[in-house]
Amino acid sequence: MKTYKGIDTSYGLSMNKALGMLYPKEQRVYNDPFTEKILSGFSKYFIRLLHIRFIHKVVTNFYEKKYPGMLGYFFCRFRYYDDVVKECLQNNEIDIIINIGAGMDCRPHYIEGINTLHYYEIDHPIVIEKKKEKIKKVLGQLPEFITYVGIDFNNQSIEEALLQKGYNLNSKTLFILESVSAYLITEANEAIFSFVSKATSKSKFVFSYVTKDFMSGKNLNHKTLEFLHRRIIVKKELELKHCFEQSKIEKYLQNFSMSTIEHIGANEFKERYIQPIDLRMDVVEMERFILAEIN
Repeated sequence: MKTYKGIDTSYGLSMNKALGMLYPKEQRVYNDPFTEKILSGFSKYFIRLLHIRFIHKVVTNFYEKKYPGMLGYFFCRFRYYDDVVKECLQNNEIDIIINIGAGMDCRPHYIEGINTLHYYEIDHPIVIEKKKEKIKKVLGQLPEFITYVGIDFNNQSIEEALLQKGYNLNSKTLFILESVSAYLITEANEAIFSFVSKATSKSKFVFSYVTKDFMSGKNLNHKTLEFLHRRIIVKKELELKHCFEQSKIEKYLQNFSMSTIEHIGANEFKERYIQPIDLRMDVVEMERFILAEIN
């Protein structure tokens, strides 16, 4: 099978998710008991080592000191998307969930009640095949409520791919675009937003975006942001292709018949998730997050 960088990124996120579950129960930002099961190789053995409380504390303290706010960003990001899904389920607001750029995300396997909906997972064909292989190995078979869709976002139509798999635009849908937009070209982002805008009224769209300030190196008022800009943008260790201007994105969404429900970042995350559990952890604003509704 060909290699694909997106797989490495997905496994890295899975390791971070598993790491967050090793905090004492009262200090966990989110609850995902499943993700550790899909780890393999170094990630699997590293997380097993971190099950030793002392080692976990040493590693996480070192990480927080060297890259303050990074773990907090990941933990709050994971929790935020979980909360959006759970709220939509509890309020009976949706019939379908479409996770665009799903990677190795395991939400359909640990959020209660999600299996009563139809769940679409979309990503590069190589990632999708690896994901199916992992899930089948853990569960013995692929869940019937999940439809896996392989697509190259920069060169294929997400609308055509989903319609071919039976997606009905008249179904109330929650679209998830978790930390994906920055990796896609502008045309691919516009195609996704345009497709989402065609969904039936009251459908929801939750996504995150990298700001224009970060891409351009402006207002980097955090040690970790300066480090990330140097590594990602200057040294080009990641291929970020797209950003949004924070002050203009809500108006941009109006062009796609969407209304913003909330537009939040690090400060809101700290107040909502970190402070209530008295976790000594910063949150860096690597991205901002929007929950919108289709008009």
